[in-house]
Amino acid sequence: MEPYVQLLAEHERYLSGYVYGMIPNSADAEDVLQDIKMALWREFEKFELGSNFGAWSRKVAFHRVMAFRKKKAIEGKRLIFSDACMEYLESQEVPTVGQVDGMSRRLSACIAKMKGVQRELIRLRYKEEFSIEEIAMKTGKTVAAAYRALSRSRLSLRECLNQGGRDEG
Repeated sequence: MEPYVQLLAEHERYLSGYVYGMIPNSADAEDVLQDIKMALWREFEKFELGSNFGAWSRKVAFHRVMAFRKKKAIEGKRLIFSDACMEYLESQEVPTVGQVDGMSRRLSACIAKMKGVQRELIRLRYKEEFSIEEIAMKTGKTVAAAYRALSRSRLSLRECLNQGGRDEG
Protein backbone atom coordinates (compact mmCIF):
# COMPACT_ATOMS: atom_id res chain seq x y z
CA MET A 1 0.00 0.00 0.00
CA GLU A 2 2.83 2.40 0.82
CA PRO A 3 4.30 2.49 -2.72
CA TYR A 4 0.83 3.27 -4.13
CA VAL A 5 0.23 6.09 -1.66
CA GLN A 6 3.68 7.56 -2.30
CA LEU A 7 3.36 7.42 -6.08
CA LEU A 8 -0.16 8.81 -6.02
CA ALA A 9 0.94 11.67 -3.74
CA GLU A 10 3.78 12.52 -6.16
CA HIS A 11 1.46 12.52 -9.18
CA GLU A 12 -1.85 13.71 -7.72
CA ARG A 13 -1.61 17.35 -8.85
CA TYR A 14 -0.56 16.22 -12.31
CA LEU A 15 -3.42 13.73 -12.51
CA SER A 16 -5.90 16.32 -11.23
CA GLY A 17 -4.77 18.81 -13.85
CA TYR A 18 -5.12 16.19 -16.54
CA VAL A 19 -8.68 15.27 -15.52
CA TYR A 20 -9.80 18.87 -14.94
CA GLY A 21 -8.38 19.74 -18.35
CA MET A 22 -10.55 17.11 -20.00
CA ILE A 23 -13.73 17.56 -17.94
CA PRO A 24 -14.65 21.23 -17.56
CA ASN A 25 -17.31 20.81 -14.86
CA SER A 26 -15.43 20.66 -11.55
CA ALA A 27 -18.00 18.46 -9.77
CA ASP A 28 -17.88 15.92 -12.60
CA ALA A 29 -14.09 16.12 -12.75
CA GLU A 30 -13.83 15.48 -9.01
CA ASP A 31 -16.13 12.45 -9.26
CA VAL A 32 -14.12 11.03 -12.16
CA LEU A 33 -10.86 11.73 -10.32
CA GLN A 34 -12.07 9.74 -7.32
CA ASP A 35 -13.11 6.93 -9.66
CA ILE A 36 -9.64 7.01 -11.24
CA LYS A 37 -7.92 6.79 -7.85
CA MET A 38 -10.01 3.77 -6.95
CA ALA A 39 -9.25 2.15 -10.31
CA LEU A 40 -5.53 2.83 -9.84
CA TRP A 41 -5.69 1.19 -6.42
CA ARG A 42 -7.55 -1.86 -7.77
CA GLU A 43 -5.12 -2.20 -10.68
CA PHE A 44 -1.94 -1.35 -8.76
CA GLU A 45 -0.81 -4.97 -8.59
CA LYS A 46 -0.50 -4.84 -12.40
CA PHE A 47 1.78 -1.79 -12.21
CA GLU A 48 5.47 -2.61 -12.43
CA LEU A 49 7.34 -0.66 -9.74
CA GLY A 50 10.14 1.36 -11.28
CA SER A 51 8.24 2.02 -14.50
CA ASN A 52 6.51 5.32 -15.32
CA PHE A 53 3.60 5.74 -12.88
CA GLY A 54 2.60 9.03 -14.53
CA ALA A 55 2.16 7.43 -17.94
CA TRP A 56 0.36 4.42 -16.48
CA SER A 57 -2.01 6.53 -14.38
CA ARG A 58 -2.68 8.81 -17.35
CA LYS A 59 -3.68 5.81 -19.47
CA VAL A 60 -6.09 4.64 -16.74
CA ALA A 61 -7.40 8.20 -16.40
CA PHE A 62 -7.96 8.51 -20.14
CA HIS A 63 -10.07 5.35 -20.22
CA ARG A 64 -12.10 6.51 -17.19
CA VAL A 65 -12.67 9.94 -18.77
CA MET A 66 -13.82 8.29 -21.99
CA ALA A 67 -16.21 6.03 -20.02
CA PHE A 68 -17.60 9.12 -18.28
CA ARG A 69 -18.09 10.83 -21.65
CA LYS A 70 -19.87 7.77 -23.04
CA LYS A 71 -22.20 7.76 -20.03
CA LYS A 72 -22.95 11.47 -20.48
CA ALA A 73 -23.61 10.97 -24.20
CA ILE A 74 -26.07 8.17 -23.40
CA GLU A 75 -27.79 10.51 -20.92
CA GLY A 76 -28.10 13.04 -23.74
CA LYS A 77 -25.70 15.54 -22.17
CA ARG A 78 -23.79 17.85 -24.48
CA LEU A 79 -20.07 17.08 -24.67
CA ILE A 80 -17.61 19.87 -25.36
CA PHE A 81 -14.96 17.87 -27.26
CA SER A 82 -15.48 15.08 -29.76
CA ASP A 83 -14.03 11.64 -29.07
CA ALA A 84 -11.57 12.20 -31.91
CA CYS A 85 -10.39 15.39 -30.24
CA MET A 86 -10.02 13.59 -26.91
CA GLU A 87 -7.97 10.84 -28.54
CA TYR A 88 -5.78 13.46 -30.21
CA LEU A 89 -5.21 15.16 -26.86
CA GLU A 90 -4.34 11.80 -25.32
CA SER A 91 -1.69 11.22 -27.98
CA GLN A 92 0.09 14.50 -27.26
CA GLU A 93 3.19 14.66 -25.09
CA VAL A 94 2.34 15.65 -21.56
CA PRO A 95 4.61 17.68 -19.29
CA THR A 96 6.33 15.86 -16.43
CA VAL A 97 5.35 16.36 -12.80
CA GLY A 98 8.37 18.65 -12.37
CA GLN A 99 7.34 20.74 -15.37
CA VAL A 100 3.79 21.02 -14.05
CA ASP A 101 5.11 22.13 -10.65
CA GLY A 102 7.24 24.77 -12.37
CA MET A 103 4.26 26.00 -14.39
CA SER A 104 2.17 26.13 -11.22
CA ARG A 105 4.82 28.21 -9.45
CA ARG A 106 5.05 30.61 -12.42
CA LEU A 107 1.27 30.92 -12.53
CA SER A 108 1.11 31.69 -8.79
CA ALA A 109 3.90 34.27 -9.13
CA CYS A 110 2.15 35.95 -12.05
CA ILE A 111 -1.20 36.04 -10.25
CA ALA A 112 0.50 37.51 -7.17
CA LYS A 113 1.96 40.33 -9.34
CA MET A 114 -1.42 41.26 -10.84
CA LYS A 115 -3.30 44.36 -9.77
CA GLY A 116 -5.94 43.67 -7.13
CA VAL A 117 -8.90 44.08 -9.50
CA GLN A 118 -7.36 41.81 -12.14
CA ARG A 119 -6.44 39.19 -9.53
CA GLU A 120 -10.00 39.30 -8.18
CA LEU A 121 -11.50 38.75 -11.64
CA ILE A 122 -9.23 35.74 -12.22
CA ARG A 123 -10.15 34.37 -8.78
CA LEU A 124 -13.88 34.79 -9.36
CA ARG A 125 -13.77 33.15 -12.80
CA TYR A 126 -11.38 30.27 -12.18
CA LYS A 127 -11.38 29.56 -8.46
CA GLU A 128 -14.98 30.42 -7.64
CA GLU A 129 -16.16 29.39 -11.14
CA PHE A 130 -18.45 32.39 -11.52
CA SER A 131 -20.01 32.97 -14.92
CA ILE A 132 -19.40 36.28 -16.70
CA GLU A 133 -22.92 37.31 -15.73
CA GLU A 134 -22.23 36.55 -12.06
CA ILE A 135 -18.94 38.45 -12.19
CA ALA A 136 -20.75 41.43 -13.71
CA MET A 137 -23.32 41.41 -10.91
CA LYS A 138 -20.65 40.97 -8.21
CA THR A 139 -18.47 43.81 -9.57
CA GLY A 140 -21.31 46.17 -10.57
CA LYS A 141 -20.30 46.13 -14.24
CA THR A 142 -22.26 45.37 -17.35
CA VAL A 143 -21.71 41.90 -18.80
CA ALA A 144 -19.76 43.42 -21.71
CA ALA A 145 -17.55 45.45 -19.34
CA ALA A 146 -16.93 42.41 -17.14
CA TYR A 147 -16.01 40.37 -20.20
CA ARG A 148 -13.56 43.04 -21.41
CA ALA A 149 -12.00 43.40 -17.95
CA LEU A 150 -11.58 39.62 -17.64
CA SER A 151 -10.08 39.48 -21.15
CA ARG A 152 -7.54 42.16 -20.17
CA SER A 153 -6.73 40.21 -16.99
CA ARG A 154 -6.17 37.02 -19.00
CA LEU A 155 -3.95 38.89 -21.45
CA SER A 156 -1.89 40.32 -18.60
CA LEU A 157 -1.55 36.85 -17.10
CA ARG A 158 -0.59 35.33 -20.47
CA GLU A 159 2.08 38.01 -21.03
CA CYS A 160 3.57 37.36 -17.60
CA LEU A 161 3.61 33.60 -18.20
CA ASN A 162 5.24 34.08 -21.61
CA GLN A 163 7.99 36.03 -19.86
CA GLY A 164 8.49 33.03 -17.57
CA GLY A 165 7.04 34.79 -14.55
CA ARG A 166 10.01 37.16 -14.35
CA ASP A 167 9.54 40.56 -12.80
CA GLU A 168 10.47 43.14 -15.42
CA GLY A 169 10.02 46.13 -13.13
